[in-house]
Amino acid sequence: MGRLRRFAGLRSGSLALAAALCACSTSGAPPTQAGACGATTETFTASGTDESAVLADGTSRTVTNAAISSTSVTSNTDEASAHGLAAAVLARNGGTIDLSCATVTTTGQGASGVFALGIGSSIALDDVDITTTGVNSPAIATEGGTVSVTGGIIQTSGAGSPSVDSTGIVTVTGAMMTSTGSEAAVVDGASSVTLIDTTTVARQSRGVMIYRSTSGGAAGGMGTFTMNGGELSAAVGPLFYVTNATGVIDVTGSLLTAGSGVFLQAAADRWGAAGSNGGSATLTAHRQTMIGDVVVDAASSILLTLADESGLTGTINAANGTGRITLTLDASSAWTVTGDSHLTCLASGGISGTTITNVIGNGFTVRYEPSACSALGGATYTLGRTGGTLTPSGASVESLLSARELAE
Repeated sequence: MGRLRRFAGLRSGSLALAAALCACSTSGAPPTQAGACGATTETFTASGTDESAVLADGTSRTVTNAAISSTSVTSNTDEASAHGLAAAVLARNGGTIDLSCATVTTTGQGASGVFALGIGSSIALDDVDITTTGVNSPAIATEGGTVSVTGGIIQTSGAGSPSVDSTGIVTVTGAMMTSTGSEAAVVDGASSVTLIDTTTVARQSRGVMIYRSTSGGAAGGMGTFTMNGGELSAAVGPLFYVTNATGVIDVTGSLLTAGSGVFLQAAADRWGAAGSNGGSATLTAHRQTMIGDVVVDAASSILLTLADESGLTGTINAANGTGRITLTLDASSAWTVTGDSHLTCLASGGISGTTITNVIGNGFTVRYEPSACSALGGATYTLGRTGGTLTPSGASVESLLSARELAE
């Protein structure tokens, strides 16, 4: 058994454990193997410009009990992102690499830890610790390839250096990942990231970003992020952010922490053409507790579904922008409102007459768009337990006061 797999599935307190285990990130030194994998028997190094320490160019390689280090830097940051220049471990042209019981360390700019380039190229990591300290140096990166990770401690400290940067397919199981200068995970275009029983910490920018860059390999389709168990926290920025792309997010039974207070945001940003570069986000939650606000701008839309005893506490479109948000609640799930909010439409399994029992209003007003939500019939509803109203946009102050008086 790998030395970190015993932590898989931990929930309470594992963020503190991850922080303790990853304390070496500030020193730039690679993590120390605990001995379960045996002594290091191979050493691979790279230096200079655009060099890799372990390369599979249309070939297959198996490496175990190895120390892999690189001081190589890239000659072109864009090419490093697109083709893995200066990546310490690189599979390309259908190459495959199986790497186990190893450490990977890079210090140069644009030097990824591992990089799978092109369809058919793949890298499998088992109990591999990765540390990168350079700018634009993700630990795990793909451009059309596939990377699977089991166990390990993943650390990045450079700006623009997420733990995972996927323009392909990445699956991580039972690992601990910390990004101190960037997002935890970035999904570019028609790509995916799946985290299973993994503890993930982002201390800059955002938690997870789904977007479409100008890279040809990332064009079209929708990006997906799936999380089952484990923990995800972001110290700043939204926990989930979708821009210039269609992003599909599915979370099940995970501990989610939005330090900024923004749980989900869809918005236009610096990528894409102004006027058509908003985000289209679909988030589905199962057995999930979520705390934080949901934010959308005029160029964007959100479909939010809470199922299987999930709960959201926060506001939705509190700024009353013209972006579109539809909320669906099954009968076992609930939204606790913390401020006046605005929806395009609400579908709830808790509607009984003119009362909605699974929207806890706390005295606030939630407005919806009757022209886009015929199921609500243009009516005003009383929100459950603590009062508040759901009312069509344009309803008069008098009608709101009347609804609140009835609720009292």
